[in-house]
Amino acid sequence: MKKVIFVILGLDFSGAENVLIQYLDGNSEIDPYFVFIYEGNAAQHFSERFGASKVFQLKICYIKNELRFLPKVTQYRLKHALMTVIEQLRPDAFYFNNTHEVILSRKIVRELKVPCIGHVHDMQASIGTVCKRYEAKRAFDELDVVLTVSEACKKSWNCNRMKVVYNGVSDDYFTTDKLIKKNDPIVVGYVGMISKRKGFDILVKVIESMGDNKMENCVQPYRR
Repeated sequence: MKKVIFVILGLDFSGAENVLIQYLDGNSEIDPYFVFIYEGNAAQHFSERFGASKVFQLKICYIKNELRFLPKVTQYRLKHALMTVIEQLRPDAFYFNNTHEVILSRKIVRELKVPCIGHVHDMQASIGTVCKRYEAKRAFDELDVVLTVSEACKKSWNCNRMKVVYNGVSDDYFTTDKLIKKNDPIVVGYVGMISKRKGFDILVKVIESMGDNKMENCVQPYRR
């Protein structure tokens, strides 16, 4: 088994963390360890699932404006805190689990002699400052492999090195007995922010293309 350190932001348990857990579920090739940059509720989920011995919390002080405008400073703080874990575990590879983790990876990646992988889950436009976008693009050049979740995300970053790996369901889910018949009602479930970067605009276009006769029983979006 390969010992892999997964570097996770840690402020919250989001979609990227859920995708990671699904990927590792039943995986017999990876011996995973999880390093959380900031203190938050994400570490608890991983401790319960994989055991406390697999989880390391760096508890770096979260300074929002530093991360927004001076990400290089945070990169150095992460590098300093992470070295102790590296010396203890001696991993075979590193995996930076989401876009902000990739942004913060640059300084430590330069020190490592093992493969380093970054996974980008965010469109470039959703990264709010020029400083963070610049550091992300520089990190793409430093990492051995850069993954992303869609062709649209890859195009937004204009990064040919990115490899698209979709967060989808297995092929056997789509069986003939689950196909929608002509007159069956269509129910769409949507979880996420109602914004263009989350694909809500595509859903609206699909509904509109169905015509007025298909819209009469539609339920309006509910916002909690």
